[in-house]
Amino acid sequence: NVTGSRSTTATGKNGGTYTGSTSWENGQVTHTGTVTGANGGTAETNRSYTRGEDGKFDGGRTTTATGAKGGTYNGSTTLNDGQVTHTGTRTGVNGGTVQANGEYTRGEDGKVDGSRTTTATGAKGATYNGSTTVTDGQVSHTGTCTDAAGTVVDCPQRKDDGN
Repeated sequence: NVTGSRSTTATGKNGGTYTGSTSWENGQVTHTGTVTGANGGTAETNRSYTRGEDGKFDGGRTTTATGAKGGTYNGSTTLNDGQVTHTGTRTGVNGGTVQANGEYTRGEDGKVDGSRTTTATGAKGATYNGSTTVTDGQVSHTGTCTDAAGTVVDCPQRKDDGN
């Protein structure tokens, strides 16, 4: 068993800061960190993981961020017996939101199975609902977009140049 702790403080050349601390005791690691951007945006994360006698880690983390213009993100991730679960909500300064939830498990064979759903609602009411599934190493995705009146429309596509 190892016991200890450390603290870190850093300031970027443009005035952004990071303050964090990590401690470990009897197989448990705990970390808290806060970032403040030079522009006023902030992010805070808290995490704690414990290594069991079987060598597996269990625990979780939360993240909260606020952009300089007021957009927010709140997320939570847990790891339990090889299964990862994540939920996160983003809210734009204009009122649009994105909600994502996912759950993945790595099997004894090393393959990952699981799924994620995403719902996005624009400030004017247009929506996107999508689902991504990984089964036996194969990825599939479906998604539907609607306009503010609820009519199904073609989802915007990313161009070959990445835009």
